[in-house]
Amino acid sequence: MDLLLANVITTQLAHLYTSSNEWGNLRDPEQIMKMFTGRFRLTSVLFLGIPLTFLCLFLFTTLRKSTHSVEKIHLVETSYTSENTRPQQVKVCDKQEPFKNIYSRNPKTGWTLNEDVCRGCPNFRKSKLQTPYGETPIYIYKAAEDIYISKGIQTAGIFDKHKTLEVLKALQKDKSLDLIDIGANIGVFTLSAAKLGRRVIAIDALNTNIQHLCFSVREGGFEKNVTIIHNAVADRSGMIVNLGVQKNNMGGTFIDFKSENIKKVKKEFKATIGGSYGNISTIILDEILELDALKSFKNVVVKMDIEGFEDRVLLGATAFFKTLNIRAVFMEWVFHRHAASGVTVIDFMTQAGFIPFTESGGRLSVSSRTSWPLDVLWLPNS
Repeated sequence: MDLLLANVITTQLAHLYTSSNEWGNLRDPEQIMKMFTGRFRLTSVLFLGIPLTFLCLFLFTTLRKSTHSVEKIHLVETSYTSENTRPQQVKVCDKQEPFKNIYSRNPKTGWTLNEDVCRGCPNFRKSKLQTPYGETPIYIYKAAEDIYISKGIQTAGIFDKHKTLEVLKALQKDKSLDLIDIGANIGVFTLSAAKLGRRVIAIDALNTNIQHLCFSVREGGFEKNVTIIHNAVADRSGMIVNLGVQKNNMGGTFIDFKSENIKKVKKEFKATIGGSYGNISTIILDEILELDALKSFKNVVVKMDIEGFEDRVLLGATAFFKTLNIRAVFMEWVFHRHAASGVTVIDFMTQAGFIPFTESGGRLSVSSRTSWPLDVLWLPNS
């Protein structure tokens, strides 16, 4: 459009200059008047039309920019080509001081600083996590080993985009809100919330997840904001439980204790399960209230995704729900649709004063729990 306007103006000015040579040849007053009148019209068009045209251009450009602006909660539109998403295989060494923000608990010693889980120089794959607030480093598994989370980050820069944005949207409603991430995995939600500037308690049972997460936290500069807990969460403290394997899906790791329904649902989704990642000690959710890092948490959003063990976690969370001002609980539901555990979850959350919704805010009926979506959002009844 700019080039077209410039061309028109240039053509008209050239024509005006060329025609001016005719003045010397004119003798007839009537002819001179016709020439003058024509020039006057052209001059008027130029002096009036050019400013109006530039005004239109200005408005058009401003409008075009406004339509391309992105709401704060939206992911920054980034072109993820094979070049900038290909993870780098790097040897991560803890050359700095040991991590001071990783804790574990056992019945004999209580809470202790765990300086061992992230010690050493593992070979990890470094990628970029896309958040609405910019990119941040994240260490991932090989795509073939983790076909959902790590592969999603490798190819698109994000995993579970809709849920991530809904959690961040909940956090953005109040600057005082922090995140408790139960089942943090390699840190998609933890790192996104930390990038927003919020504090996070990140809990995971699998040591390799913790290792990936702690190096991502350090490289992103989030050590002051993120506290990591390396334990499984259950309804009893101090149990030693096995961590079950879902082939090609590190995010499918589950607590293999009274896990018949968990395995049943996984097989319905054609998952291959079998094997063990080892054992881990359990805590109850109430016990994290003992941590100094949590004592300053008042208003929180909770994300709970622990592969069908959510009902057990709630049975050990009475004080947790009474002590903290919980504004939202994002919870995986798929394992509880047709199981007795669903009744346990609904009874606990109802008594705690929460109502079920879809993640986007649609009200759910308790009577239709078998058709609820894969994940649900619990909001306070107030």
